[in-house]
Amino acid sequence: MGTEAKHILLVDDEPDITYIVEFILSTSGFDVTRLNDSREVVKELSSGKYSMLILDLMMPHKDGFTVLKEMRVDEAFRKLPVLILSGRDLSNDETALLSSLGAEVMAKPFEAPRLLEKVRENISE
Repeated sequence: MGTEAKHILLVDDEPDITYIVEFILSTSGFDVTRLNDSREVVKELSSGKYSMLILDLMMPHKDGFTVLKEMRVDEAFRKLPVLILSGRDLSNDETALLSSLGAEVMAKPFEAPRLLEKVRENISE
């Protein structure tokens, strides 16, 4: 991964989930910023410091589908790797939509080694 830590934006309305994921990633050398309000994602991404977005689908205010569609409209975020963490079963149409928007999906609950593997696959030099 090089000497510089990769910065990940983590968005989930459940603080316990963001705490656990942040712990897993930060102890493996990643810098993590947690957001519990999906309305702030595009604004936060505008800082330009993120190498990846980890996003929950089911959130109040704006769901993950909406956030993903909004960010993909902006050229600056079209290629940003996105990993969806979701606790619900997705329909084939939803899975196809997420794939067309360039997002990978991982089901909750997840195992820490698998999460790290997915993050490392998406953040490569």
